[in-house]
Amino acid sequence: NLAKIAQKIEAVAQEKTAQSVARELMNVEKQVDKSAKVVSGHNAERIRYQAHNVNAQAALDKKLRALQKAQKEAKKVQDLPDGRIRYYSKENPSKTYGPTRGSSYVTEYDSIRGRVRSWQECYDHTGNVNRVHPKTIDGFDLVAQHYPLIKAEL
Repeated sequence: NLAKIAQKIEAVAQEKTAQSVARELMNVEKQVDKSAKVVSGHNAERIRYQAHNVNAQAALDKKLRALQKAQKEAKKVQDLPDGRIRYYSKENPSKTYGPTRGSSYVTEYDSIRGRVRSWQECYDHTGNVNRVHPKTIDGFDLVAQHYPLIKAEL
């Protein structure tokens, strides 16, 4: 009989503990919901949306500045048949002797799609492109390898 009473007391104690933990978790959950709903007077979805807009606006600003700078400082402009325009900066000579004579920064504006892409082109001694290094697409910086790979990237 005493064993049954002890088991019942233990079961009630465990149930009370479980209820207490559940109440605490519900309180914590409510606080998390409140903090997620109100951060600086805005709900969490609005903050995520604004952050996306801020990043998009920064990329758009960078894209437009890059295009304006390319148009202003271009040493060579090439109109392509599909409506794209490429702006080439002044060619910088290579610092070491080898297969590359120099490089030029290229900004391409696609007037149909509204895209702005930039890359660095390296030229061999006959004037042909022998290496390309992508830099930006629509204002977003790229961390990209050279094409073809350079010795450090192998």
